[in-house]
Amino acid sequence: MLWQPLLSIPRKRQNDSILGFTKANIEHIVVELSGPVHVRSVAGNTVFFADGRPCAKVLFEIRNKAGQVRGVTSDVRGPFKFSEAAPGSHDCKATKDGFQSVTGKIIVSKPARRTSKIQIKMEVGV
Repeated sequence: MLWQPLLSIPRKRQNDSILGFTKANIEHIVVELSGPVHVRSVAGNTVFFADGRPCAKVLFEIRNKAGQVRGVTSDVRGPFKFSEAAPGSHDCKATKDGFQSVTGKIIVSKPARRTSKIQIKMEVGV
């Protein structure tokens, strides 16, 4: 089951901090997800916004409360997965050159649904 709030219309970010995250070569539009994603582990898919096809080679990063940033790149079928992520709140950012960057918040906790996954919809445009 995919996390439903990701399907809502994203808001464009104005002045929020993306300190520590990778910046695309040309990055003018950064979209913020409408609410936090509750998951047991940090894993999910990156897809094209227009048609839902897999979007490969998207850099997906998480930042913990201490400001440490870690990242993984989605494979050719779009999935990404962190081997471990500490319980608690993490900021996240998905970046790919030629696409709008996507930011949001992930809450890792055991009570989250076992089937909850992150789905990032990448939209063309910088």
